[in-house]
Amino acid sequence: MAFVFSLQRIIEILAADVEPVGDFSGDITGIASLSSARKGDLSFLGNHKYRNQVEDSEASVILLPKDYAGDPADGQTYLNVENPSFALAMICREIERVLMPAPAPGVHPSAVIHPEASVSPEATVGPLCVVEEGAIVEAAVLESQVHVGKHAKIAAGAHVFPGVVIGNYCEIGERNRIHAGCVIGSDGLATSLWRVLMSGCLKSAMLLPRRMSTSGPARQSIGLVLAVPISEKARRLIIKCRSPTTFVSGSTACWWLKLASAAAPKSATVW
Repeated sequence: MAFVFSLQRIIEILAADVEPVGDFSGDITGIASLSSARKGDLSFLGNHKYRNQVEDSEASVILLPKDYAGDPADGQTYLNVENPSFALAMICREIERVLMPAPAPGVHPSAVIHPEASVSPEATVGPLCVVEEGAIVEAAVLESQVHVGKHAKIAAGAHVFPGVVIGNYCEIGERNRIHAGCVIGSDGLATSLWRVLMSGCLKSAMLLPRRMSTSGPARQSIGLVLAVPISEKARRLIIKCRSPTTFVSGSTACWWLKLASAAAPKSATVW
């Protein structure tokens, strides 16, 4: 999808903050860096180290700080603003509204709303969403398959993308964006490990950074080593971590460790 903004529309977005200089009168259809911009593009000077690129830029419209000294080329316009980066963000916000307009308010027929939940008439609740008891959804957007836990709150202007889980008693502030698949309010690493240790299947455990591990072949995955003494014939269990902040849940770890302790009698390592 493409967008088309006239110069006048851009000036309206920036309101009183802008001082236009130049004679460009066409439409803007793209955004590019100063060096790669072509006719019809908007560019900006967000860092003074690129100041020498402004004069040679082919961009039709350039956002510049108000202290910039220089004149635009023929068919080009400079928009002098207080903060070019912030001005660009304001323009991008309007572009997003054009390319991805917010859905109309309302509750999809397949959504499940608890009778004691509060959902604003200005909210959008998409297909297969669940809003539990005591939850509050203000004028926010919930896309498909969002789960809002008990007594959670989603403030006005928030946008929650598909497949998000908002845990019990969690609060999402105004104008927050929660991207697809996020889980807010679930167990963290410390809680998960504590549950493993307190589950009764382990007598002791030691948590080490992956690079300190002295056993087993080197692995490309990044994570932590949970060294768990269990029995003599233990096999190594590999639970791969894609990043330092991606871990298995406590219940999953407990299940694997119980399985290991049943199958083998001395030690096991969870990667």
